[in-house]
Parts: sequence; structure tokens; C-alpha cells
Amino acid sequence: MVFMWASLEISVVQAAEKPAAITAENSIETARFMPATGQGDEISISPDGQHYVVRTVRGDLARNGAWIEIRVGRMDSLDGMSDLRRVARLFTTGLGGLSVSSASNDTDATFSPLSWNDNQHVVMGVSDASGIRQVMMIDTVSGKSEFLTHHPTQVHSFGITSTGAILYLAAAPPPVDRTQDLVRTGFSLPDVQDALTILNGRLDGVSFLDLDWNSYWYLQRPGQPPQRLRIGSLGVDPATPLARLIEISPDGRFAVVRGTAVAVPEAWNVYGAADDYLRVALEAGRIDRFRESARDLQQFFLVDLSSGDARPFIDAPAPIARARAAWSPDSRRLVVAPTTLPEGVGGNDGLRGRAAAVYDIATGMLTPVSGDFSHTRSLKWTSPDAFAVVFDEQTASFIHADGRWERTSDILGPSPRPAIAIEIRQDLNVPPKLWAHDARTGQSRMLLDPNDDLGGRLQLGRAERIEGKLQEDQRWDGVLYYPTGYVAGRRYPLILQSVYYRSLGNTFSLYGPEGDGGLGPPQIAPYAARALAARGMFVLHLNVRAPVGTSREGEIAQRTFESAISDLVMRGLVDSKRVGISGFSRNGFYVEYTLTHTEFPFAAAVAADNYDPSYFQTALVGWRPESGLLMGGPPFGRNLRNWIDNAPGFNAECIEAPLLLVNQSMTPQVGTLGHWEIFSRLRYLHRPVELFHMADVSQHPDHTTQNPAQILSVQRRVVDWFDFWLNDHEDPSPARAAQYEHWRALRASRQDRAPRSELDCRR
Repeated sequence: MVFMWASLEISVVQAAEKPAAITAENSIETARFMPATGQGDEISISPDGQHYVVRTVRGDLARNGAWIEIRVGRMDSLDGMSDLRRVARLFTTGLGGLSVSSASNDTDATFSPLSWNDNQHVVMGVSDASGIRQVMMIDTVSGKSEFLTHHPTQVHSFGITSTGAILYLAAAPPPVDRTQDLVRTGFSLPDVQDALTILNGRLDGVSFLDLDWNSYWYLQRPGQPPQRLRIGSLGVDPATPLARLIEISPDGRFAVVRGTAVAVPEAWNVYGAADDYLRVALEAGRIDRFRESARDLQQFFLVDLSSGDARPFIDAPAPIARARAAWSPDSRRLVVAPTTLPEGVGGNDGLRGRAAAVYDIATGMLTPVSGDFSHTRSLKWTSPDAFAVVFDEQTASFIHADGRWERTSDILGPSPRPAIAIEIRQDLNVPPKLWAHDARTGQSRMLLDPNDDLGGRLQLGRAERIEGKLQEDQRWDGVLYYPTGYVAGRRYPLILQSVYYRSLGNTFSLYGPEGDGGLGPPQIAPYAARALAARGMFVLHLNVRAPVGTSREGEIAQRTFESAISDLVMRGLVDSKRVGISGFSRNGFYVEYTLTHTEFPFAAAVAADNYDPSYFQTALVGWRPESGLLMGGPPFGRNLRNWIDNAPGFNAECIEAPLLLVNQSMTPQVGTLGHWEIFSRLRYLHRPVELFHMADVSQHPDHTTQNPAQILSVQRRVVDWFDFWLNDHEDPSPARAAQYEHWRALRASRQDRAPRSELDCRR
């Protein structure tokens, strides 16, 4: 992993006479806007409103990394806004250790937000020359950059005061490995040991989550060494460290954070009754706070930045879903949403984690705000006694009156625009560009096109929104990417790829996932919508609304896929004999469940770096309770029948589609065993199956990689896989010869497979 400053470079790209076909290679070298925060803000405006900052990310194949460019413009006029100066150009390879400590997060606004520290300096997280993420400050006038922290481990999240005090969460050093001493003297296997860590060579009771998630809180004051804080009862913070809430009051005296819950009282059972995930976490937390499901038991803490003391200010477990918090301009009040609230304070919304509340710092009073805040996108105070909440579809205003917080107005659509507004304009078929609009004159001006007429250089094809119905109260929606050179009346192959419970907007993407992940080095490497479309296939990027964490999750996903296929076949667009399905992470479970339970004859499939609630993977991680939620309980006793009927691993004999399994986030040994149940059963049955390990996965596993070499190894494999099985096409490159030799052998082996009827496939 490398971080460096670079002098200004000028390059001229000669446009080809004919636009080139989209490939994994030329997709990576496009640029995307990197929002200022994980809430999707396109830009960040200085406290005095005089300047703005915008970031872009561009892949670099030759250097095997990505460039983050930071530009600054004035807010005084359209002319001033157009005068964008590049003040920093930072390079990262995207390589790291395990997924949560990887520098791939350097280019993700959710994990590396940018903010103004004063009217001249901005701060953000980025990796140093040793590959360790630190807090960096950039002078927007001189362009000078400096690291404010020099921590020996990855800094995951941080907040900074105007005087330079930094509150941050950093990875805990790995515990000393006692394995060799234990082996030499003899030992009993610790009760808490999980199989994944054993496979990685440790036998001393340290779990893979201890190595990957455990963190400490620190407070670094100017000129002083960092002070370790105790937030919660455990000292160490065992919850996932990514995207942690840290909001510092305007006066710099306090901060609000999410930290490990102080205790797990029996009174909290009322929250588990309303939320299955929380119920499982509470049950596990009373046995072992370091169990995977118990690690998400957190509370909201108020941290005194003068003393470092921390105390919870809401006597309830924080909801597992991400919450927002905002300070009033006078630092006297704090609003949090969505949140759980103490029993009897926030009603049913408070028990279900969808409430809002205002906390008064001086009195310690917690006042609920009436309403459902589960879809809160952002919070902002408009005065010391009023705040606004931005929801998915509207903005609501609240004001303090007679000791209560009352909703005063709703504004449908986007929030009110300032006199001169900056926005990213794009749609499904037009790549994003940064524009400014002056509401006083009605004039607009393009400020930045980070891709220099992408549509003129690459054959982008066409995309459109489509939707369909499962039942009267259930719908699906998605973005359909047309094959390049589409001819009406011709039926084409189709690839389904999915996300779950994501709002699909009108934003451009080369890959399918939208927002800030649609260009440049992709965050989900196995999805390659327009590269597949360039090989003559339809790609439908679906938003699956399955009830997550319930026994119907797999079934609803399956029915969504089948409904979408039926609609496109009925429209005369798709050849029903050439349909593939692809899923990454949890969506890979949807793929495996669908293949083992559907009657539809899929022609090929990909399950990439996926969660698989089957018997073997569940055993490796210590009988993860979440899998029990999907299968109706743990796989013991009579409930084992539910697993035999529903778990993909037990029903592998029903998979007839050629299946590509991809490992990204684990070493080859562990990744192989994570997929072993389905892979080995299919191989035994002479079904076409391949288990592919991402490039350099031994040293740099990453669930959402940003490194071009790793991305290319996965994306090329996926595109070639579908092109081979659906189009009977092979890339003539000599470098691909071995893969096609193997795939032809897989295709030939299908004649030796046992008939489905002999295997008593349960469908």
C-alpha cells in the first residue's frame, strides 16, 4: 500500500474515431465523485460559506491503485465556482490486511468522510506510506498536507475539534500468539475458539473477530500523546469499527459516539421482543460479550473531551441500524435518530429503534420526538430551538414549544436550494458531472466533467428503470441494461444481479450498483453490468425486498428473480434458455437458495464472497445465530429437518446451472472451506462448478476491494464465465487459455452426472 503526493500532471487522451466497447480495464480507469460524507453530500462547504471542496477517485491500472483528487472552488458566483483548483492528489493501492482494516476504505466516503476544520483546512482519513490509515489535514490555500495522527494501527473513525483535539477509534493490536507455547506444553482447546481462526493457525482462544474488529478509543490533544479512553464496560470495543458515529459539539466540549453497552440488563428484553436480531444479540450478550451476535450491543455515549470520561445518555441498546446525531449550534442540545428509547419514553417506535429524541446537556433530560424516523437520511439544526430531518422522500421541520418538540412543516421533494446550488447531474444513461445553478438568474454552468466526455469514448449502451409485482403488496424494481447494439425483436441472454433494500435512483453506473460506486474502481467487483452488455447480454440489476433475517428471505428473493425473468421473457426481450444469475455477499445466498429451490433452468450462476447459511459454514463460525433465524432455529434435534429442506448446502444436488464460486475476503485455505459444502457436493456429482480465488488473496483479502489487479481478476472471470456458458464464446487471449480448457472439461463432464430423479431433488 502506498501513499504519495504527486506534482501536477497533464495528460491528453486522444478520442478514438469509434467509441470502444466497455471492458473491465477501461471501466476501472474512469473517475467517480467521492461524496464528502457517507450520507451522499456531493460537496462540503466551508463554515463561512465562501468555499467548497469536491473529491474524485480514478483507477490507475499501471500503478495498480487509485488517485483521490481534491479540488476547491469559491462560492461567490458562477465564475468563482468554475475556478476549481486541485489542491491535493493522493495515491492509494487499496491493499491492506483484513477487510475492515484495508486501505480500500480510503476511497469510500462512508468510511473516509471529509470535513472542514476551519475556513482554510479540511480533514479526512487516508493511508500513510506504511499502509496505515491516519487522519490527514489539507490546507486548501497552499495545498500543504500533513498527518495529524501517527497511530501504529488503522484509524477507523474520527472527529476533530476546532482546536485540534482528535477523538478516534483505532484497531487494537493483535494479541500475542501463544499457539506455539500451547502446542509445546500440551493444551485443551479453548471453549471460545472458532474453526476459522484455527484454520488461520491460532489455537489460543483468539477469534477471527478479535483480530479484525477489536478496537480502542483514543483522545489526542495538541502536543500530547494519545490517551486511551474507556467507553463502555469492556475497555476494548468489540463491535464492527466501520462507519462509527462520532459527532463533536460546536464548542468542542463533548462528543457523542456509539460504544459497547455498559451492561445487558434483563429489562432490555422488551427490545428483543420487537427485533429478532436484537433478541439474539441480547441472549448471546448475557453469555459472552465477545460472541459475534453480541458484539453489536451498543449504546450512545456522551464523551467529555476535557477529561475523557464517557457515560451513556440513553438507557437502551442502540439500534443495529445506523443512527444519525446532530448538535444544536449553541452545543446545548443533541438530537439522535433513529434510536431506541427507554421503555415508557418513546412508545412503540422507541422499542423498535425508529424513534428520535433530543438530549439536553445541562439537565440530562431526554425528550422524545413523535413520529417514525426509521428512514432518516440526515439531521440539521436550523436554530438553537429548531431542527430539520431529511427523510427519503421529504424534509420535516421540528420546533421546541412548551417543553415538547412539534412537527411544524413538511417539504415534499428535495430540501430547499440556496441561491447558488452545486449538484451532480446525471441519469441512467448520462455520466455524472458537477454543475452550479444560480436561482436568481436561472443560469447554470458545468463545473467539472471528471471523465472528459465518457459517452464519446465508450459505447455506453442504454439503461432503463423497470418494475414488477409479486403480490398486491409486494413489488420489485431494477435497472435494465440493454446489450450494446441492441436489435429490436431479437431475444438475448439475461444476467440477474441484485442488491437488497437499496433505493435505486436515476444515477449512472457502469456496474449496476449506483451512487458513488458506479464508476472508477468498483466496490463490488463481481458486478459488471455494462461490460456484460458489451458481450451481447441484458443485465437486470435488481433491488430485492426480501424480509432480512426471517425464514422467508430466500423464498422472496427466489420469487423476485422468477418474476423478473417471466416479465422480460413475456416482453420478447430474453431467451429463457440463456439466463444467468449473479450475487455478491448476502446476495450470493439468494443465488444459492434460488438454484436449490427453483424449477427455472438457469444456464449459469455466480456466488461471490457470499454468506451461506448452510451447515458447514455455520459450523466454522461457531453456529452463527443469524443462520438460525433464516432456517427457523439452530440445526439440532427436530429443527435439523428445516435445514435439510431449506439450506442450500443440503440441497446442492438440485443445482444444475454451472456455478462459479468466488473467494475474496479470506485466505485460500479458509475461503475454500467456507464454500466447501456446496463445492464438494457438486464436484462429486459431476456438476460444473469452479471455486476461484481473487488475485493476491493470501496477503490482501478484502470483501470490497479497490485494487485494480484484484478487481480485474474477479471481474474478468465473471464476465468470461457468463460469456462462455450463455454465448458459447471464448476470449482468444493466450492468458485465458487455461481457464477455457478447464471450462470445456466441466462442460464435457455434465454427461456423467446423475439424473435429478435419482437424487430425489426436493423441489
